[in-house]
Amino acid sequence: MQRHVNSSKQGLTYIKCYFEQQKNYIKRLNCRASSH
Repeated sequence: MQRHVNSSKQGLTYIKCYFEQQKNYIKRLNCRASSH
């Protein structure tokens, strides 16, 4: 049971990091587009 909770927590952290990366990527694209 504990192991399952740990793995799901890791999954949530991974998803959060993934979304942060996506947001930063989009921000970078927007900056690049507006700089031209």
